Amino acid sequence: MRFEVLGAVRAVADGEPVAVGGPKARLLLATLLARPNAPVPSDVLTDALWPRRVSDAADTTLRWHIHQLRKRLDHPDRLTSHDAGYVLHAEVDELDSSRFEDLVRRAAERDDAAALALLDEALGLWRGDAFGDLVDRGQVRGEAVRLDQVRAAVVERRGELALRLGRHAEAIPALFAAAARYPARESLRAQLITALYRADRQAEALQAYRDAARYLADELGLDPGPRLRALEHAVLTRDPSLDLVRGTATEAPLPPSDDARAPAELPADLGAFTGRRPEVSLLEQLVAPRGAHPAVAAISGAAGMGKSTLAIHIGHRVRERFADGQLYVNLCGATPDTKPLDPAEVLVRFLRSLGADTTPSNDIDELAARFRGATAKRRLFILLDDARDAAQVRPLLPSGTGCAVVVTSRAAMSSLDNSRGVALDRLADDDARRLLELLADAGRLAADPEATARLLEWCGGMPLALSICAARLNERPSWSVAALAERLRDEHRRLSEMEIDDIAVRASFGVSYRDLTRDADGHAAARMFRLLGLHDGPELSAATAAALADATTAEAETLLLRLMRARLLDEPRPGRYRSHDLLRLYARELVADTETGAERAGAYRRMMERYCVAARACLRLLSPSIGAPLAIGPGLEEVACDIVTNARARDWLGAEVHNVIAAVRGFDHRDGLAPTVISLAMATDHVLDSHGSKRDYLELAILTAEVADRHGDDAMRGPAFTYAGVAATDACRFREARRWLDRAIAVYRGLDEMERASAALCTLAELTRRQGDLAAAADYAQQALEAARRYGLTVNTARAFAEIAMVAELRGQTDTAIDALEHAADLSLEAGSRENQVSVMGYIGHVNRRAGRLDEAMRVYRDALKLDEAHDLATTLAHGDRLWGLAQATHLCDQPAEARRLWNESADLLRHHEAIDDAEHAAIRSTTPPQTPAVLELE
Repeated sequence: MRFEVLGAVRAVADGEPVAVGGPKARLLLATLLARPNAPVPSDVLTDALWPRRVSDAADTTLRWHIHQLRKRLDHPDRLTSHDAGYVLHAEVDELDSSRFEDLVRRAAERDDAAALALLDEALGLWRGDAFGDLVDRGQVRGEAVRLDQVRAAVVERRGELALRLGRHAEAIPALFAAAARYPARESLRAQLITALYRADRQAEALQAYRDAARYLADELGLDPGPRLRALEHAVLTRDPSLDLVRGTATEAPLPPSDDARAPAELPADLGAFTGRRPEVSLLEQLVAPRGAHPAVAAISGAAGMGKSTLAIHIGHRVRERFADGQLYVNLCGATPDTKPLDPAEVLVRFLRSLGADTTPSNDIDELAARFRGATAKRRLFILLDDARDAAQVRPLLPSGTGCAVVVTSRAAMSSLDNSRGVALDRLADDDARRLLELLADAGRLAADPEATARLLEWCGGMPLALSICAARLNERPSWSVAALAERLRDEHRRLSEMEIDDIAVRASFGVSYRDLTRDADGHAAARMFRLLGLHDGPELSAATAAALADATTAEAETLLLRLMRARLLDEPRPGRYRSHDLLRLYARELVADTETGAERAGAYRRMMERYCVAARACLRLLSPSIGAPLAIGPGLEEVACDIVTNARARDWLGAEVHNVIAAVRGFDHRDGLAPTVISLAMATDHVLDSHGSKRDYLELAILTAEVADRHGDDAMRGPAFTYAGVAATDACRFREARRWLDRAIAVYRGLDEMERASAALCTLAELTRRQGDLAAAADYAQQALEAARRYGLTVNTARAFAEIAMVAELRGQTDTAIDALEHAADLSLEAGSRENQVSVMGYIGHVNRRAGRLDEAMRVYRDALKLDEAHDLATTLAHGDRLWGLAQATHLCDQPAEARRLWNESADLLRHHEAIDDAEHAAIRSTTPPQTPAVLELE
């Protein structure tokens, strides 16, 4: 299968287009192809499919669209999922844009004739605009702009080669088309004029010049540049320099500059620049003259993200568009220990660079007016680097419509008139690695890939951190990469290690932090930033921030917005906030140095209690028959909570589960908080069991048991050890499960409360049954039944009967098994546990199917699946179990199409819960009948 994006987006197999689905499917495919062979985050895909709209079901709907697209591709491994997003895999010859760029790269290495043939082949791949009708959608836009810029450069290179090889006559039609497509590119106009002149079409050459001059005047308000003016003169005078001399360049002679003072102030471009392809393409577009006003582009981002480096790189890439030179100033808006420059001082400097009136004046308005006058007829590129705010920038904007301004700042500059913003985030993993390899000794890095991976992880894609680490390696040639990585391992000293000479990550952060304290609201925002250092998770909500700061949610949102404007925080999706890992370390340092121990403990307690209340609300909604795992602090049951629907509960779980895991993993003993943390963890784990990722479920269960072991009492250890044993059994990690379950039983025996051990005993029955020890399984099931009855736990009584039934079936006692399961279903209904009732019905279906009672099995399965739909259980892992059972029965009844549909639906649900991996998912979808996954334990 091949993919095409150099025109309308399509997939092609055996020379014929493949129907990938409707508009959403085509847009999904296009967005994935905009970053082939690289993870595209889920939020990028959802933003592309549903722009400016937040849907509670967006993630689920996205997975459905991914599933539908995967079915239409040639192989399940073509589209895979990863922690970082979804990857569409395509070799160079399978994607026309990749082949296009490969041909261009190869052309650069060949002689002129061979290069021209390769460029013709590359340009022949284009069928229209990149991505066709999807060109303006989401992430596709940036890649489409980039590809078009590459195409324009290739067209120019192709014209240059054709003229150099004396093929001017045959190049004329292509050059007419190129000039029409890229009318502002004077180099293409110059190539067309030269080709016409060399083909003895002097009058047409002069008309081509007049067409170019008219376009520049009418559309952009500009005069032709020096090269075109010189070329017109050469055509009029039949200058011999226009005649073909094989092997020479085709540039027309430039006239002497009208202004010998044309400035060239840009700092040197960084030879190690890498990555930022979408941003480079967009910025090149943004700084193109627009006719009505100067082009203004603002690059914003947190400290250390490479704003200045990108701006300088752009300046060098486009400087030929600006014949009157480049102006540059570092405004010192966020330079440590340096006062921001006064705009009046900058204006005097710029006027001096332009050779204009520099009569001293203290009137900023007068100086700004002089500057506007001096730039009115010029084409200048102006880089205003490291601006503090928009007020510092406004007086420095030129008036000439042929000018372009790039501003870099930690502030977004959204209030600047006629400006467009580009926000920088961390570098992609591959780009970060490439930057490190360019700055340091690539051989040393390659010699220790594990240490290099740790170094990259701890730099977090921040160019400043990567540059400092590279400089430290270069400074200490005797150090291995592992030696530096070891110094960075300790979070308490990581920022101290990230400094060299006068460059330091901590100092760069400090400017933004100290800037907050200029007013009273800023002091409150600075306190909020410090308190965020107590939060260990990847992102947080305004409600969590409010708990930390002991504020209302509305007050917290105001402070978080202030932090976002200071680039100490960002908002990856509406209502969710995060800081770079290194910024979080900085906040952690500040909160330890500034807040008292009591203040830190109070903030942490409020946050954990807020999480706990929310988790228990989710538990009540999604698993109502399960009681609260442990008692929590007084008054918390009365705390208001806005989680009042199942949809809100699932949203909370999806958003907060990794924060809960991080909080439990990082928990150290804090006075009186162990019960709250353990209760939070177990409530969350209960819900994860059915509604979340099995990987998260297992990780949280084991972490909870370890915390309870270190910091809890036996009342906490018993249920925590049981949870760990249940999760490990589900994951088929039987040895680990047995260890935790035995410890749980020992705890209950030591408390002389064996009646509370029914859940652990039930799980031991399941574990030993799955290991083939039916005698032990029957004994544990009977013990579980007696314990559950003594303690009055109806749901656990039902579970014990279900285990007794499973053993009976394996002993060939089918009717006994079904009787026990029907009793278990009645008990579950009596207890109000629809979830348990439907699970037991699934077991009844399995027993009937295995006994050959296929009609009865399918009836029970379908009834169970209807109850799943009715009681909001159709997204649970257990629903996948029942789908699989019905698929097996349907297959045995010789209904292959329906069986395949059910197997695929079950496999997709299992993959969603991370109960199977991509390879097993692909095997299920490509094999008939597929092997039953171990997690389902049906066969």
